[in-house]
Amino acid sequence: MNRKRILFIDDEVNVLNALRRILRHQRKTWEMDFAEGVDDALARLQQQEYDLVLSDVMMPGKSGLDLLEIMQRETDICDIPVIILTGLQQTDLKRRALELGAVDLLNKPVQAEDLEARIRSVLRIKSYQDELREKNYLLEDQLLQARKMEMIGVLAAGAFHDINNVLAIISSYTQLAQLQPDTLEDCVGKIDHSIDLASEFIQQILAFSKPQNTETRDICDLPTIVSNSLKLVRRCVEKRVDVCWEPPTGAAPVAANPTQLFQVILNLCVNASHAMDSGGTIVISVSNVEIDVAKANVVSPKVAPGNYLRLAVADSGCGMDETMIENLFSPFFTSRETGSGSGLGLNIVHRIVESHNGGIEVRSNTGDGTTFYIYLPVVAEPVAV
Repeated sequence: MNRKRILFIDDEVNVLNALRRILRHQRKTWEMDFAEGVDDALARLQQQEYDLVLSDVMMPGKSGLDLLEIMQRETDICDIPVIILTGLQQTDLKRRALELGAVDLLNKPVQAEDLEARIRSVLRIKSYQDELREKNYLLEDQLLQARKMEMIGVLAAGAFHDINNVLAIISSYTQLAQLQPDTLEDCVGKIDHSIDLASEFIQQILAFSKPQNTETRDICDLPTIVSNSLKLVRRCVEKRVDVCWEPPTGAAPVAANPTQLFQVILNLCVNASHAMDSGGTIVISVSNVEIDVAKANVVSPKVAPGNYLRLAVADSGCGMDETMIENLFSPFFTSRETGSGSGLGLNIVHRIVESHNGGIEVRSNTGDGTTFYIYLPVVAEPVAV
């Protein structure tokens, strides 16, 4: 069993030495590091994985509250539990620490028994959380594949229709060649072309249905992915819905999983199609954009300012009110009739985009259509990751 690693932070060396002394009998149970201030602690947090942080709150320079704020912004360390040690009785300070994510508060001077009990309690809870998080990752992968299979069912329905049409064409040209032998060469060419179309469609479905490693990232050209997906997209949306693609003059590359991006495009278009009972238009476009701090806060708290590629899927449907937009990405939420949809499509889109360090923005008004904006961070150089 791996020993848990704990980081202690205090600007007073004598306090750190006291902690070393009262916990020395736990050295075989816990790996303990000691940092003299927040800057030292942050450097250690970037170099080593920790299971728990115990920090003094009042220190020169950066305080324990500053540490909590920084940790909440950093995705690599935001899940590490923090216990705040303080000799102060200020309730506002303690309340602020809890608001910033501290899991516990201890008053100094701390009793050895109390300190050990709190550490064991927090570490035990973190172990449960880590186990649940691992199981959640497995369930998310299964959910992604389940949604893919649902979409494959929609694609298969279109496939049967298209293959039936291909067979009808082949049959017609075969009969024509038998009746008019001089047209044989032309008929064979038409038959061969029809077979190629059917084969291409089936290969696309097979590629989409194949289980993928969701962690795989390649340097992708998003416009190419959109263009290649249009045939399948048009077969999945209602016949009365037009799908228009506006290719960009230039688009920066992104590090992404191509199959998952295709799943995003397909889900957004199918969802848009359901919002247009009387028919309408879906417009897909891609553009390079720069996101500043203010815009990043609007898109998602996890989106950092920088250069992004924006995928827009706009429909001329019924639109949504604020309540629907707020619940849009919740699992199993759907505005459709019971039994006509799983409510997982947009939740899957949200999960995929977040896993690519991107964000989603939704603009909609009741009766005035909806536009989904997907923001994906661009990569500087076309090197596989």
